[in-house]
Amino acid sequence: LVGMYLRRCFYFAKYWWLVHCRSVHLQRRIMAASGNVYLQVVGTCTGDTFPSIMMFTDTERYLFNCGEGVQRFCNEHRIRMSKTRHVFLTGTTWNRIGGLPGLGLTLRDIGLGFQLHGPENISDFVKAMKPFLMYNKDFQFLTAPIKSDDVHVSPCHDDTEISVWPVVTTGQVNQDIELSTSSDDGSSSGDLMPDHEAKRQRMSTALRQPWTIAVTYICQLKSVRGKFHPEKALALGVKPVDFKQLAKGESVILKDGQEIQPESCLDPSLPGPVFIIVECPTEEHFQELLNSEQLRKYTGTDGTVAQLVVHLTPYDVFCSPLYQDWIAQFGHAQHLIFNSTVCPQHICYQRQAQLLARLQAVDSGMFVVPKHLPSQTVSLPPNCTAAEPLLKFSLRKKSGFDRSAVLSQVDYADITKTMKENPSVKHMIHATVAEDGLKSKCRDNGFGFGPDVEVLFTGTASMMPSKYRNVSGILLQISTDTSLLMDCGEGTFGQLLRCYGVKLDDILTSIKCIFLSHFHPDHHLGIIQILLEREKAFLRLRKTYQPVTVLCPCNIRQWLNDYARYCQPFRYRLIGCEETNRVDHEWTDVFEASLGMNELTCIPVIHCHRAYGIVMTHKDGWKLVYSGDTRPCPALVKAGMNATVVLHEATFGDDLQENAISRNHCTMSEAIQCGMDMKAQLIILTHFSARYPKMPSLSDSFRSHTAFAFDLMRVSLNDLNRVVQLVPTVDLVLKETDSDQEASDPRCLVTL
Repeated sequence: LVGMYLRRCFYFAKYWWLVHCRSVHLQRRIMAASGNVYLQVVGTCTGDTFPSIMMFTDTERYLFNCGEGVQRFCNEHRIRMSKTRHVFLTGTTWNRIGGLPGLGLTLRDIGLGFQLHGPENISDFVKAMKPFLMYNKDFQFLTAPIKSDDVHVSPCHDDTEISVWPVVTTGQVNQDIELSTSSDDGSSSGDLMPDHEAKRQRMSTALRQPWTIAVTYICQLKSVRGKFHPEKALALGVKPVDFKQLAKGESVILKDGQEIQPESCLDPSLPGPVFIIVECPTEEHFQELLNSEQLRKYTGTDGTVAQLVVHLTPYDVFCSPLYQDWIAQFGHAQHLIFNSTVCPQHICYQRQAQLLARLQAVDSGMFVVPKHLPSQTVSLPPNCTAAEPLLKFSLRKKSGFDRSAVLSQVDYADITKTMKENPSVKHMIHATVAEDGLKSKCRDNGFGFGPDVEVLFTGTASMMPSKYRNVSGILLQISTDTSLLMDCGEGTFGQLLRCYGVKLDDILTSIKCIFLSHFHPDHHLGIIQILLEREKAFLRLRKTYQPVTVLCPCNIRQWLNDYARYCQPFRYRLIGCEETNRVDHEWTDVFEASLGMNELTCIPVIHCHRAYGIVMTHKDGWKLVYSGDTRPCPALVKAGMNATVVLHEATFGDDLQENAISRNHCTMSEAIQCGMDMKAQLIILTHFSARYPKMPSLSDSFRSHTAFAFDLMRVSLNDLNRVVQLVPTVDLVLKETDSDQEASDPRCLVTL
């Protein structure tokens, strides 16, 4: 009883202390603004990241834009996302908001939320996300839409750290819009309208094209209270016990009734510095910025000086003489430039790159290191700096750029050479590869694949990206001009870009079909970027556009339609997975003509509502099965009988059977058994939990017909035997690398 009493006293004291510390922390936040504030680049224009900036204070984080890859980048580089309470969006195109759904899911899982500030249509965007965000009572995803037709004299956000004023541009100023009103029956009239009505109609037209709306943010930090001088307070007769009150900026009344003002003991307050985030996608938007009264006060000799101006501006707009003159009007301000021409093409996910460089010691054809993309050498005007990942700009204390954390290039050759010289790895490679003999043997395996058939894994993680693995994505390249994408998690486009480099346009135009297995976001959030970039690829190659077929459950249709309607349009042709279950469905001829498939069927699997696997048989005789997410599924096993290759999810190890059952996933052994029941010639496991950052353990009894997938692992289906034979060598290489294991708890992943 005494022990129990003491334990309760201990827990009560601990609880009281935590509450007290929390109270003190809040008081400090209320008392004064942070003394150390800086901006840091967490995404540029590299294709696998997009322009995003985070502002750091002593207590808060503020994120400006959240493109695809922000969460993965911050996780790898130990940037804490859990303190982010406000996200400011300069637009609702996908390269500005593509990372929001994934970030929202992660914060939801640890009971946190944030507020979105941006164009009016962000409310529609959040509404469209609701079905797959699966809200719970602890999750807050608030929106603060910025009206497009108002001049914002008051800040759209104001707290103890920062005040933010928006400047909205629509890109419509130079367009001659035919003003007309439509009646219910579709007829229209061209009667002249008053000026205010014409202005309203023009704005309404702009709002019907929400992807043209851009928001520029003028941000000013709060003033920092001046230094307190106790000797001055003593000279005025103030007792030390009242010093704190004066230091807080409050007056003190002495016993004789004299009132001591804080200004008599404090240095003058330091005004908060100003920085501006400029979103200027076109010349039309620039004309509106040029005419903005809010921005004019920061240009010219008489205005307030901005310390930093961030330009999210295409190179052709940035280089125009008028734009350069405008930059010069900001005086001594520093300028940070974001566009694909000036930004260096750094490898952002360096842990993955280093791992693949080590694996290249085993097979340089199978493991693809992320390509260093070519960068243009561009001379920038004075005071202009190209954005680079992790570049900092200090706003208080010593103002200016800090390059100490900027990423350097990964030396693939040195990493691969070091691994090849490792005695254990060198011996294993010589023992297992037997270069020429093994290759010729594998190519004569009689599987019946064409010379160009290969599988590329763009993502092999479950739920959320990690340092070594992106979320789900598999590209099946059937021929040089035909391919099929199976699942398309966030960051899939970036992975394809790093794999194929300058040849990416050929790959994008070769994608004839995209299969999405189910509605969970880690399997489909990357499709919008793929569809947008695929359309651009046809333009760059000067080819006639051919719509891609999206094969997905019907509940994904609404999400794609809503985003295209409210945020940014794109083109695609959609087929419901349910339709392929009909023997005589009308799309059979489409799949045969575009993919060469005699049979392509979506099989309902055991995971969530409307989850599917896919089974396809090519006219050349080979058969491939992709499970999607599922428990062991008899229907999939039956449909996939005598498969050549089975790509099966294996989220959990065998010791986590209960987790697999409760979450409708497979353990390693269950996934392998499914492949064996299909009598598959090869089983490749994928979709691993973050508990297995590099490679899970595998029983020796399964090694003869099972392999593990890695991101950017490219498997030629004429070398299937080689995949299996290299598993022990790959295992050894991973054991020889530094063992920096990742935490399995999502809380750790988001707060590192």
